[in-house]
Amino acid sequence: MNEQPNYNALVENFPTDDTCFVHHNTDRWFDIRKRAKVTGSTCIAVVGLGKLKQQRKHFDKVMKGVEVIAEDTRGISQRLIYGNEHEIDAIATLISKVLALYYPEFNYF
Repeated sequence: MNEQPNYNALVENFPTDDTCFVHHNTDRWFDIRKRAKVTGSTCIAVVGLGKLKQQRKHFDKVMKGVEVIAEDTRGISQRLIYGNEHEIDAIATLISKVLALYYPEFNYF
């Protein structure tokens, strides 16, 4: 990531209230995440790279306000741990490969 010129790492207590710069896993971050239509956890479903059923469930929940029946909780903890541990890998790929190609003039935080 240090070699990507348009990537700017956040530091603890970044001096702004702009939600683009809120440090991950803080109370403020969780409050903003609750209002977000798309998060890192839902990104695959939203862009159609997951199953159609996932995309429909997300759309119904976010756009229509339809409560989604909770899925079986077996394995969710393991997936959350894996996702947290590998989130930086997904962001690195997104910034260095996808967004850099389509939006090279943008800076990412």
